[in-house]
This record gives sequence, structure tokens and C-alpha cells, in this order.
Amino acid sequence: METLTPAIDIRSLRVDYGDFVAVDDLTLSVPHGEVFGLVGPNGAGKTSTFRVLTTLMEPTYGEVILDGVDVLEDIENARRIIGYMPDLAPVPSDLKVSEFLEFHAAAYGLGTRSQRRDRAAECLEEVALTDQRDKWCKELSRGQTQRVVLAKT
Repeated sequence: METLTPAIDIRSLRVDYGDFVAVDDLTLSVPHGEVFGLVGPNGAGKTSTFRVLTTLMEPTYGEVILDGVDVLEDIENARRIIGYMPDLAPVPSDLKVSEFLEFHAAAYGLGTRSQRRDRAAECLEEVALTDQRDKWCKELSRGQTQRVVLAKT
């Protein structure tokens, strides 16, 4: 059965930096299963929009709902729904791949230690890196590092 709740629902979003308006009255809805891109020139508000979506900043005003969860009122659950993966995501050199994933799962309060270990293994399988779980993050290629960060996300 298909859900009617959008994956992303943004209403009247505004983000100001002092006198500069980065996002002005953005309203959009993205259904589950859709691939959606936010395109625009530098300064158009793409990064500001993603920062609000990922709970990294509060908007000046507006509503942002992720899978029925208001990101401004329920940050903890919103962070369980969405993640952010920058192009060049740093990973610690002093952790193994599995430790890195389990650390982030713990930071977000996801389950018990055993559940986090199991979920990390599932995520590594999803990005075809099961064989790298005991490798040091600093030993990974750039492509493998991106996949580990995707697994974390």
C-alpha cells in the first residue's frame, strides 16, 4: 500500500543571514520513491535548504516535514530519517570502518550495541564493503571512503 505522506514536505521556508535572504518562501513536496534534485546558481539557497532539512540549522520561518516528522519540533527522530553526505566527507584515520559506523549510530542513539553492530554490517553489505569492515578508514580508496560515508548516512 502506497503512503500519502510525502517523504519531504517544505512549506513557506525562509532562511535569512542577517539582511541577506538565502531562501525565500520555498514550498515543495517530494513523494516517496522520487528522485529529486535541487539545482541553482551559487547563493540560490540550495545548501541552506539542505542544512535545514538535515537539522543542522533552523530556518527564519517555515515548516519542514520528513516522512511525517517535523524537523523543528522532533530533531531526534528527524535525524533518524535523513542524513547528509558531502562530496568530500572526512573520516577519522584512527577508526576501523565498523567502528566508524557504530560510533555514528551510537551518536544518533540508534539501538543497543548489538543492534548497532548488526545495522553497521547491513549498511556495509548495502554498499558492497562487507570485506572492508575491519580495515582502517585511512586505508580506504576515495571511492570506498564515499561508500562508507554513504553507509553512515
